[in-house]
Amino acid sequence: MKRILLIATLFLATVLAGCEIHMTHEVFDYDYNPFLKRVELEKSGNGWEDGEDSIRFLVFTDAHIGRHDSKVTDRSGKVLEIAEDHDFVMSLGDLSDDGNISYGPLTEFLAAMGKKDVPFLGILGNHELQSDRMRDEWEALYHGNGLFGTLGCYTYGPLSIYALDSSLRIFTLAQLEALEQALAQDGNPYKVFITHTDITSGEGFNQSLIFTLGTADVAEQNRLYRLMDQYGVGLMMDGHRHSGGGLIHVSRSFWEYNHDALHTRDAGLFESRGCYYVYTLDVNTGRLTIDKHLAEDGSLISTQSITI
Repeated sequence: MKRILLIATLFLATVLAGCEIHMTHEVFDYDYNPFLKRVELEKSGNGWEDGEDSIRFLVFTDAHIGRHDSKVTDRSGKVLEIAEDHDFVMSLGDLSDDGNISYGPLTEFLAAMGKKDVPFLGILGNHELQSDRMRDEWEALYHGNGLFGTLGCYTYGPLSIYALDSSLRIFTLAQLEALEQALAQDGNPYKVFITHTDITSGEGFNQSLIFTLGTADVAEQNRLYRLMDQYGVGLMMDGHRHSGGGLIHVSRSFWEYNHDALHTRDAGLFESRGCYYVYTLDVNTGRLTIDKHLAEDGSLISTQSITI
């Protein structure tokens, strides 16, 4: 009897600790392959032009618009201020804090971004699915404002950006098989993955103090590594941890960059000071320069360069 109780207790603890058990259709509910349709990042005539030597884009994550606890400072206004200085803008998820798609400051940000003459691409984080929101609602909100997202393959000249869905902290076999099918047909010289949940670094020592792997299954992690190596994906870009793990050289052929959060939160050991990133890709050499800036005043914190 004691053994039965012990087994039952361990099973219940595992379920409660994981909390990432979802039906496949919740995570990847498309009946077609969304990565096969390559969508060009273009806005009001602003897009890639043949003959350009570089691509310069703005990246941020974890804006958490709507968070009010623990002396939070919303830095999303900085993104609006500097957006048009770049070829395009990318959000790596958790733009919203509670999933409320009617929240005033969130809708105002998206509407203002939609009026900018610069393409904006956003993916979903786990906080977007709070309040029982679904991906199709977020896609409708983004597209209704003339923005790109939230899953698929997006191109800017020689660069392919694969927007993955890890909002439930799982990729699923269906998504990874669709991704591989698309990669096998992609002739662009430069490819990156963008996803919300970090892969290499997991969630250890993040703001939630959850000591679990970022992905739901190590097999998914290993398959993503194989796809990156086999199909020349030079970089995986993600967020989620708030105080990011930075640049990680996963193998000789590819990297991961885990970004700091955009919003500032004066609580917790592992919170961000509030940062955004400017990426510059030299399309002739594949050299990618990453400038990390403090969102409060735009000051440069660090510069790193890799080849993808």
